[in-house]
Amino acid sequence: MVFLVNLCVNLHVCLYGDLQVASAQTIDSLDID
Repeated sequence: MVFLVNLCVNLHVCLYGDLQVASAQTIDSLDID
């Protein structure tokens, strides 16, 4: 059970990090235009 919870938290952090990176890249692209 603890393992599953830990896995979910790690997955959430990874996905959130990816979204942050994608948002930053999108903003950079808009700035370039």
